[in-house]
Amino acid sequence: MSRKPLISQPIREHLARELAEPEGFESYTEVKMWLETTQGVSASYKVVHHTVRLSRWE
Repeated sequence: MSRKPLISQPIREHLARELAEPEGFESYTEVKMWLETTQGVSASYKVVHHTVRLSRWE
């Protein structure tokens, strides 16, 4: 049985759109803050890093 992802698919899709914007994000820490303030998701730096790296391949 697999665990439910901390960052849901709709939020990952929204993040991918944000990352595609020219202004984007300057750091993983900035992504982490965006997730907390706009999406209500508190994730570790490791989870954010993994999610951003995966979003580039989806």
